[in-house]
Amino acid sequence: MWIFISHSTAKDDAAGRQRLLDVEAALKQAAAGPTGHDVLLDFERLEAGFNWRTQLDEWMATCHAAVLMLTPKALESPWVLKEATILAHRAARDKKFLLFPALLDGLTRPQLVENKRFSPLYLEAIQRIGGTQPADIADAVLGQLTALGSVPVTPFDSLVTALAVQLKGADDDQLEGICAAITGKPIAFQTSDKRHVRCAHEVARAIVTGSRGQYDSLGKLISALITAGLSKDAARTVLNLASPLWVDSEAASPLADVAERNRTAKLDPLGQATSWATAINGDYVPNFTAGMYLRRAYLPETSTTFVNLHGGESERRLDDLTARLRDAVRTSPLLQNVSDAKVDAFLDRRTNPYFVLLPPPFPDRELLDALQLRYPRVTFIAQIEAERLATDGLGERVVPLRPPVDLDRELSALDEIVHADSIVSP
Repeated sequence: MWIFISHSTAKDDAAGRQRLLDVEAALKQAAAGPTGHDVLLDFERLEAGFNWRTQLDEWMATCHAAVLMLTPKALESPWVLKEATILAHRAARDKKFLLFPALLDGLTRPQLVENKRFSPLYLEAIQRIGGTQPADIADAVLGQLTALGSVPVTPFDSLVTALAVQLKGADDDQLEGICAAITGKPIAFQTSDKRHVRCAHEVARAIVTGSRGQYDSLGKLISALITAGLSKDAARTVLNLASPLWVDSEAASPLADVAERNRTAKLDPLGQATSWATAINGDYVPNFTAGMYLRRAYLPETSTTFVNLHGGESERRLDDLTARLRDAVRTSPLLQNVSDAKVDAFLDRRTNPYFVLLPPPFPDRELLDALQLRYPRVTFIAQIEAERLATDGLGERVVPLRPPVDLDRELSALDEIVHADSIVSP
């Protein structure tokens, strides 16, 4: 299995680098069996001249476990924050993914909880590694990995499988050319390699890392796949899987984390559950961007529900939004004409993530509290810039998606996907 180590150790920190090497050695030495583990540590494993940010994104998508080496200095690092955000998302989506926060160099739990950048990740809710020595860290990680038994399937593995189904039957030579165009170098296929699976792996890497090589648009990639023998239906499926690659993985990750908190929240003595919301900016949020962020967060699964609420401008805005949400639920053939009480009971027992995009203007604290009190298992998404959250007095239970939507990138992605969609249209 693959174990990723996140850290913020400087090149001139000899003691810190030695600690990382000792952790790596302890993990490898204790895993000498036939199913040993591979440690992904950036300062040692990244190839010279390679795009290290792309490599890190791939590692975080494919690893089976991760260790967050958290120090006071690490809490100041934007890259540790990015990695912690993505890894917390993995843990929220997959109970077999093991995430191990290690508090080092005197860092305490209250410091982690009170840190405004890291507190939305809810890392304090994850069982921490008790010791601080390399052997303690390795023992905690390896003990849990041993309990897993077989190697678990990662979301990246599932994405490769979903893509391979569509690529099967395409021309092998054409697929080799597509792989070379994506990676920028010829692919050394092994005799046992199945071309469509290997090509699916490279397309999946492009989705995870946002790197498409020579294909400067999705339309060109889709056209190449059709030329290689894919049907338009298969190409459309690939497009649906690839279209969210413009979304920053760090920005999309909190969606799954927040939804999981809401789904599993415990009731307090008053019978109420603490509920969280998220916030996203953008010019095309209702009909494009929010859906793309959800696709990015849950690839390749489609088990989420997304409801875009309109209206709510009346003086009775809470009643208006509640009625519109109930009407949206009733669009399901199985829930037509059911009572309000049954709709509410359905929303209260959701097992799959349920997202509701609120119409602007963003609700005030009282209105949001009322919506969350009525529907604590629903994850509400507001349309607002992150910078406005604090000034609007909305508290600490609204997690903004950062980095914010780049409006130019948003428009470019919309244009690109509309063009690619025209290629696969009948």
